Amino acid sequence: MESVKEIVMRCIGVLKLDENVIRKVIAEKESFTYSIWITAICALVPSFIFIMLFPFVFAFLLAVPILAIIGSFIFVGIIYLFARIFGGKGSFISLYSIIGHAFAINILAFIPFIGMITMIWILVVLFKSLKIIFNFDTRKAILTIAMPFLLVIILSLTVYFGIRNVFNTLTNLSEINKGASKNDEKVKDKNSY
Repeated sequence: MESVKEIVMRCIGVLKLDENVIRKVIAEKESFTYSIWITAICALVPSFIFIMLFPFVFAFLLAVPILAIIGSFIFVGIIYLFARIFGGKGSFISLYSIIGHAFAINILAFIPFIGMITMIWILVVLFKSLKIIFNFDTRKAILTIAMPFLLVIILSLTVYFGIRNVFNTLTNLSEINKGASKNDEKVKDKNSY
């Protein structure tokens, strides 16, 4: 079992895009377990800041590590799926191990501008990891990262316009019904004389 200092140094090495450290993380079987712990712990730090500002949501703190782990598995799983679609032969465990170590940067995610930079840097680490783990060229690595985002945008727009069309249809039907009700009232008024 490695010391906390060694794990922190590996996280820093991954974040610095040190290819030797990345290959070491890929090669060690316990890296996968460490990545899960890193993801959970580093998600907690910004949560503590949030809890200090809003103490009434303390129960939220209990869910954060679980949600972070589930979210990271989904994120890496989707990237892995596209890596396989583009012909990659690497493993999910290798990819998760690297990205899990890169998630250590999430300790800084509570700082407004820095939080955005951390997300971008994780994508840079992902890009480098895809090139190493799946032996991808630059084009395949970029496509593997871009495709899920493009699909989310397309699905979001589809859902948005679908909901908008349903809402417009319901509004139009409501107006038609109001018009029909007014005509019925006029007919009743004429019949009452």
